[in-house]
Amino acid sequence: MFNEKYESEVSGRLSGPYTPEFDTSIKEVILFIERNLIIFSESIALSQIQNEKGLTQTLVEILNLNAIRGFSPFWFEKEYMENPDRGDSPSVDIGTLKIDNSGNVINSVVLGNKSFFSIEAKRLPTPGSNREKEYVIGSKNNGGIERFKTGKHGSALKHSGMIGFVQKNDFKYWNKKINEWIVELAQTNTKSDINWYESEILIPKHFEKTTAQLISKHERMNNSYISLCHLWVCI
Repeated sequence: MFNEKYESEVSGRLSGPYTPEFDTSIKEVILFIERNLIIFSESIALSQIQNEKGLTQTLVEILNLNAIRGFSPFWFEKEYMENPDRGDSPSVDIGTLKIDNSGNVINSVVLGNKSFFSIEAKRLPTPGSNREKEYVIGSKNNGGIERFKTGKHGSALKHSGMIGFVQKNDFKYWNKKINEWIVELAQTNTKSDINWYESEILIPKHFEKTTAQLISKHERMNNSYISLCHLWVCI
């Protein structure tokens, strides 16, 4: 499924950048979200919303409004519980649900009405002391990428995503900064339960005026892999 020119797995570990080939259903969702991020950026510019939850809620409202208008076969759910059977289940910022009855979502174990593309949203920069690197890591393993590596989010999925609300600096700045954090983790990380590799850096696909798309692949704690599509928007 992944381009062999860029993907290499040696003894279960990653080495070298890669180019993932997302499933058709995932590509449709990614394209839909990125188009609507432009509308979102224009809408937010007219508001006073700056906090992460407010930004995420506004984005979900815009996504669903335009999903209905365009008869899209998917729906977006804010604060989606990964496991509804558990009262203490982690909730991903945005779950993507199919709304047709075909049962053929993507090549994964996801069935029924479960999220087939889970999305975490983060502000760039993250406000507050000692939270600078929260897009990647956080306290109690609650960083953005970290949650996918630990399996808190998207544990049954091959593909998931992250939204970056860029409120300061530009896309190239954050690409460089986040990659520096990942390389630093790969070289100095002392957590015995999470391994980081330099190959987990974010690879840019394109930087536009308002939006950007980047990709990355990560080893999870159970030695499986998840690829992430990073969609960033200037606000």
